[in-house]
Amino acid sequence: MLDNLAAKLLVTAGVIAAASLCTTVTAEASASTTPHRSCDGTDPAGRGDARTVKRASGQVTMELRYSPSYQCGWARLTGGHPGSQLWVDRSQGDTNVWEPWLGLTQVDFGTSNYTSMWDDSGMLERACGNWVNGGPTVCTDWY
Repeated sequence: MLDNLAAKLLVTAGVIAAASLCTTVTAEASASTTPHRSCDGTDPAGRGDARTVKRASGQVTMELRYSPSYQCGWARLTGGHPGSQLWVDRSQGDTNVWEPWLGLTQVDFGTSNYTSMWDDSGMLERACGNWVNGGPTVCTDWY
């Protein structure tokens, strides 16, 4: 009886190990074939190579910030007011069709804020925002 139980435990352990290996391979394959998602939604704080690649001014100043080492961009708004909103738009090249409102956030206090990062490898991005909710929208050019 103990030999039968040991055999069942050994088979069960083998099935679990095989399933774990398949899951790992599937996840790695999925990550490498899913474009434009490596930094999506992550905090850009501390990106030492960050630079402003596009700027637009209106009631607020919008900047599209970019990290070449991460190939990711994010929006930064200055000159705002609590309630000012900011976000990133991303396009696959046709600037008439894009993913809007990525990282939508607002200025909670003070006059500035930034969004999370968004992968732009092979994509175009722009930073958009407004002075207060419903105010005129200011967007940078596409980069």
